[in-house]
Amino acid sequence: MTWLLPPQLYQAAADIQSGELDAALNRVRQGESSQPFLDYARHRDFWVGYFRETHADQFNAMKVAYEAQVLEVHELYPDDNPDPTSMRIMALEHIYKNNERNLIESLTNRAGLEQPQP
Repeated sequence: MTWLLPPQLYQAAADIQSGELDAALNRVRQGESSQPFLDYARHRDFWVGYFRETHADQFNAMKVAYEAQVLEVHELYPDDNPDPTSMRIMALEHIYKNNERNLIESLTNRAGLEQPQP
């Protein structure tokens, strides 16, 4: 695929060979869909905050479901000792955090796919 780009000020000095820009663009796009990039995005407060604001309904639904499951643990095992109850709640919290991570990664991927292509 060849891109019709405007002339660059220092193109002659850069001595860009045919196909180099396409190769660079492909490497950038591969990097943007890699797990290290998704991990990086997931740990950026501004990025996660943006998604929490723009997709609040999805995040809230996950949180409500998690909180209901925690309450259900107490209802299902009212006479349980604190240690087993704590372990069950920690397992639910782990699932909740994984679900949040998966949602952030999915939204990040979707945001990348929605970018206009040159």
